Amino acid sequence: MNFGWARVLTPERVPHQTADGWICIMPNSAKNWNDFFIIAGRADLVNNPRYASVNDRHTHMGELLSAIREAVPSRTTREWLDLCQTQGIPASDLLDLAHAHAHAHENAYVLDQGLITKREHPTEGKYYATRTPFAMSRTPISFSRHAPLLGEDTFTILEDLGYSADRVHALADTSVVTATSPQATSS
Repeated sequence: MNFGWARVLTPERVPHQTADGWICIMPNSAKNWNDFFIIAGRADLVNNPRYASVNDRHTHMGELLSAIREAVPSRTTREWLDLCQTQGIPASDLLDLAHAHAHAHENAYVLDQGLITKREHPTEGKYYATRTPFAMSRTPISFSRHAPLLGEDTFTILEDLGYSADRVHALADTSVVTATSPQATSS
């Protein structure tokens, strides 16, 4: 039994590896797919009746996404992004965490949407923090604290889970858990 949309559930629905990185390419319309087939060197698939309608494409989504997977290693991520942009095909590069953070302040979309904010941790210095991707008019979202240091919240969390203060101290004393700043316990 399949409980879901085949386009999303197919195992081929993943970022694809280019010659130098990763990309997500998501042709949506028949025109997008035909344009992709042309730039991918697969003119044999243009106007293929198996992919003519939305329902046809959904039925054969695994095949279509395989065509992307097979084509993208032949070019760099930048080349694919440029080709897709020229053709109006939705595409985005997939950044690793270090690259995303290092270049977030240069990404026009990220800046326009207000998705990042510059913060300063009291002991770790300046960093970019990701803001929530949505806003609520009556309940504004704000940062209430910085990320905890390793082990900073160990006592609170374990006590909230039902561990006694003595047990938490014993776990910390034997290095089973890390507790950088043991707090006064409430038990």
